[in-house]
Amino acid sequence: MLQTRLPLEPQSIFPGLSGGFKMHDLRRHWEKKSYPPRASEPAPQRSQTSSLFSLPTELRLEIYARVLPTLDQTTEIVPLNQDSARVTTKVGHEKTGPRDLTKCNVLRVCKAVHNEALELLYHNITYRFAATKTLYLFLRHIGSRGRQLLKSIDVLCGSREDAITFSLLATCEKLRSIRIRLPRPMILWPGAPIWSIDGMGALLMLSGLEEVKFGDCGPRFKTCMDEDKSDAAVLRRELTRPKQEPSRVRWVNYQLDI
Repeated sequence: MLQTRLPLEPQSIFPGLSGGFKMHDLRRHWEKKSYPPRASEPAPQRSQTSSLFSLPTELRLEIYARVLPTLDQTTEIVPLNQDSARVTTKVGHEKTGPRDLTKCNVLRVCKAVHNEALELLYHNITYRFAATKTLYLFLRHIGSRGRQLLKSIDVLCGSREDAITFSLLATCEKLRSIRIRLPRPMILWPGAPIWSIDGMGALLMLSGLEEVKFGDCGPRFKTCMDEDKSDAAVLRRELTRPKQEPSRVRWVNYQLDI
């Protein structure tokens, strides 16, 4: 007589079983399925330490200084193109022929080298700007890390971008020196447009600087702020006050009460 088995009989599930029903084997089978699969442990990563970091810090900085491009003590920054949001040095912009861009690749080696070498681009260097718009593009380009290292600037003020630029400049915690080129003999004048008021208000919010100077605006402007003007003393007083000290300037009907 032909014998058949029901599909769910233990002998059908476990062909190797013989000699009756074994409950512990059946339980072990279903328990294995209920357990989540074990996650494979990642292989330990071997730390890669360059012999460069075994050298003294002073020697590493000297190596970076010899590799990075040399910047003038006063380096002017200009837009790459008239309508471009990118900026470059004036020397690099005026250079003709092929450019050697490999010198900056040391900043791409690793994060540790980048952090050490980047500071050399701001040490004892004053960046000069022909407009606050260019300064704003520069501050955005260098990012938060660069803004933390920026120490000295020279900027021509008096445009619609003053307010947004000086507001961003306030995040430069190590800024210690500024040369202001303002093409008028006073901070504000009666009937000044709102963008000029906002710009000077943002400038007066800066504090903690060690040096505030005033420079010539060029032959295009007949007058400019200089050391002899009383408003120049107000700007110096406000910008050199300690970080936590409140401003002594008051605003009355959109005019300065100094």
